[in-house]
Amino acid sequence: MYTARKAAAHRQRRLILDDDGDLVYDKRTQDGPESFCQLRLKDCLEASVDSIAWCVIWGITQGSPESVRYWQTQMRDIPFQPNMPDPTPVIIEFCQQHKIEIFGSIRMNDCHDAYGMPFDKLVYPLKVEYPGILIGDGSQRGAVESGLEAAMWSGLDFKTEYGRIDSGGLSTLQLPTIWMVSILTFFECPGSLKSVKNLLI
Repeated sequence: MYTARKAAAHRQRRLILDDDGDLVYDKRTQDGPESFCQLRLKDCLEASVDSIAWCVIWGITQGSPESVRYWQTQMRDIPFQPNMPDPTPVIIEFCQQHKIEIFGSIRMNDCHDAYGMPFDKLVYPLKVEYPGILIGDGSQRGAVESGLEAAMWSGLDFKTEYGRIDSGGLSTLQLPTIWMVSILTFFECPGSLKSVKNLLI
């Protein structure tokens, strides 16, 4: 595995796409996997993109009031939509079919919700149930130009019990076929493990 990863790290690539996954909430995605793939992946083929980093905690766009979030799909088995239960396997299948290298990426300690993205209140269960583990509190909410406190108050404080993780414990996770672009952080998105365990390069 180490040899394969080292070889991949030094492989020459024509174009790399970093995809945050927000197109899952485009209205055309409601038509199903084929329409979803047409939104960006078709252009990737035409542009000769040969490597994609797909964010497995897809989407900070609000979508519709009924939109399912990544953690609901990955942690509670709620389908994203009836004709596409989970966008990640769709991305994987497309890339494998077209010989595109695919990586899974995770936003480490994501705090887009500090700015109200995707909602004006916190919805991620860990943050809602244990507000004491956050770096700050909602009184620090502000706009992008409001400064650092407004940008990071909703992040997890690593000094707290729930904000820490023993990095040695990661070695026990059964992820033999997954290459993560960033360090996997169980405290931020534990449900991601199930969704991406079959991500193949």
